[in-house]
Amino acid sequence: MSKIAAVSIAIVLLFLCGAALAQEKQLRKLQLAYGAASSSRIPYWVAKEAKLYEKYGLDANLVFISGAPVALNALLAGDVQMVATSGVAGISLAAQGGPIAIIANIGPTPYKLVAHPSINSIHGLKGKVIGTDRVGGATDFALQDLLPQLGLVPSKDVQLLATGLSSSAERVLLIHRGKIDATLAVLDNVLKMELKGYKVNILADVLEHGVYASGGDLMTSRPFLKQNREMAKAFLQALCEAIWLARKDKELVLRVYRKYLKTDEAVLLESIYNNYVLGVIQTKPYPDEKGMQRTIDLLAPTNPHLKGQRVASFIDDSLLKEIEREGFFARFYR
Repeated sequence: MSKIAAVSIAIVLLFLCGAALAQEKQLRKLQLAYGAASSSRIPYWVAKEAKLYEKYGLDANLVFISGAPVALNALLAGDVQMVATSGVAGISLAAQGGPIAIIANIGPTPYKLVAHPSINSIHGLKGKVIGTDRVGGATDFALQDLLPQLGLVPSKDVQLLATGLSSSAERVLLIHRGKIDATLAVLDNVLKMELKGYKVNILADVLEHGVYASGGDLMTSRPFLKQNREMAKAFLQALCEAIWLARKDKELVLRVYRKYLKTDEAVLLESIYNNYVLGVIQTKPYPDEKGMQRTIDLLAPTNPHLKGQRVASFIDDSLLKEIEREGFFARFYR
């Protein structure tokens, strides 16, 4: 064999090996839908901006879809593979036969019950209108749980009004327009609106009353989980590393918040960082079994599909347990 032929063959083999390697490293496409531009979405945004999805072999695209039912229908249709939204909607749909599994939970939504500045106490809410997102939505459910604990009976002592607004900042604005008297709002939106001159009184903390106010559940379809287990695992690894990175790199978090929340207010960004990254977001994002079971028990009287159901029917935390057994968390949190 001539030297020229040998060199030619070597070049061809090198090219073929390179092509095979490139094929092996080809990123797998995955779509995540999230239902609100909430501060709690920071792990997903950090993973995107820090290219952690690519690190674990994914080409992840984050898409905003307003409303949990719409996002979950997109999941069942195969238009998206992951959904980050209210677990209440996921549980209700799964109870009716929807092949949905909650595989992670980054933390509860830190809602506060807020009211017009003229209302200074829980007693002052009697006869008033409290705005929710929608009938059966996350805030509607949370209020149905919270209000009786505060001595208020929905539809008797107070009227719940579905506003159709998922943003608590927009619902706070409705308070000042005289459309509603109170609502549930996250603290950063309360601060955001106060900076614009729309002040409210905080009357109660949902989490202090043990109310499961979830907007942080991560869901996928059971067929996708079965057929693409390694992709789902890779997504969770990227998510978990993003949570760790967010706690480690505050400046990165603030840059990401500025981009996605479109704000430069230093006081607001500091509050968001403390309330979410250092607050409610879990370092190990396991589904909240206790909170979910409470949700099931509270919904069961009005939802026959949930009667006698146990939380194990709606979650699959096997991938999180797997990566924990492999020492994934131990490598970051020493």
